[in-house]
Amino acid sequence: RISNESPVGKAILGKRKGDEVEVSTPDGPVTFKVLAIQ
Repeated sequence: RISNESPVGKAILGKRKGDEVEVSTPDGPVTFKVLAIQ
């Protein structure tokens, strides 16, 4: 479960299955792919 208030949660709001999002982290950007929405 991901909180919609977390950086990842904010980045994926409104995204659909298959979409990719990039989130900034202290170690650099990380890309996530939305695999499922429940």
